[in-house]
Amino acid sequence: MRVRSYLIGVLVGITALFAGVAATNYLLDPQGVFGNINTDENIPNWNFRYQKYRVFRSAPKAHDGVVLGSSRAVAFIPAAVEERFGLRQVAEFAVPFGLMTDHLPVLEYVLRDADSRGSSLKLVLLVVDADMFGRSPWTNVNLNAYQPPQVSGEPGQVFWLRQLTAYQPKAWRFALSRVIAEHNARRPLPDATVAGGQPAAAAVSPSEGGGPAAAVLAVPELSWLSPQSEIANQLAMLERLVALCRERAIRLVVLMSPMTRTGDFFPDRGALERFVEDVARITPVWDFSRPDWLPRSRAFWYDWSHYTPLVANMMMDRVLGKPIAAPDDFGRLRGAVGR
Repeated sequence: MRVRSYLIGVLVGITALFAGVAATNYLLDPQGVFGNINTDENIPNWNFRYQKYRVFRSAPKAHDGVVLGSSRAVAFIPAAVEERFGLRQVAEFAVPFGLMTDHLPVLEYVLRDADSRGSSLKLVLLVVDADMFGRSPWTNVNLNAYQPPQVSGEPGQVFWLRQLTAYQPKAWRFALSRVIAEHNARRPLPDATVAGGQPAAAAVSPSEGGGPAAAVLAVPELSWLSPQSEIANQLAMLERLVALCRERAIRLVVLMSPMTRTGDFFPDRGALERFVEDVARITPVWDFSRPDWLPRSRAFWYDWSHYTPLVANMMMDRVLGKPIAAPDDFGRLRGAVGR
């Protein structure tokens, strides 16, 4: 009898613990997947992959363009892309540390969605980061980097069970502090990350400078970055993405992001050139990775890594052959056009 009571007590305790963890995750919603907290998205644990999917699904009309990239691609404002490329509605899937492991599944999902709506995609704007390409992805590894099941293909029950049962006291404390602070202040809190949107930078001529990038845009400690050991696998995924666009006659524009501190990532400049050539063998790519003048002005950058919409607009205008206030070396088309 005592053994039975003991077992019942253990089961009740486990059930209560499970229910408590699930209720805490649901109510505090650290990853923002349940939609229970009315707060801004500038929190470290926010699942941007899920949020971008939710924004996409809430659009009133079918999309005919999509922007794929890391958090740097936030600079490509959908309205600016629509205006320049003559599109009706552009979906932006710019996610933190977004790699081909994100971009290919997202494009496959967007194409399935277009088929279900009887519409078609006209443009894919892919933003590639030479300094991050080939590193171990966050995709479907970190709790705040899981793609929605509609994109990843995993069973929905698995996705939601993972979100409910994660024991994450640090994330809970942060989410609770945000709720209390916002309740007390009754006003938005300052931005904590670049991805949540920043004030537009004033237009600055490349000749104005603004001090050396080393002093203004210092690169932080980067020991968390893994080696670029998965380049071959991610190049293969790029080939698949290119093939999808060709099969459906979708215009693909591939842009390589500018970098402020190229030497920190590519002390051997030949390594960067070889990577650009590898991409160019697969698809034409506009290489903006290393303009010497761009890092000299703080107005072009939010931080050492993320450039402003001013830069993104100049990149698109260069692709479209429009006049821009930038030297001729800003953007070189590499690879055969019309492949």
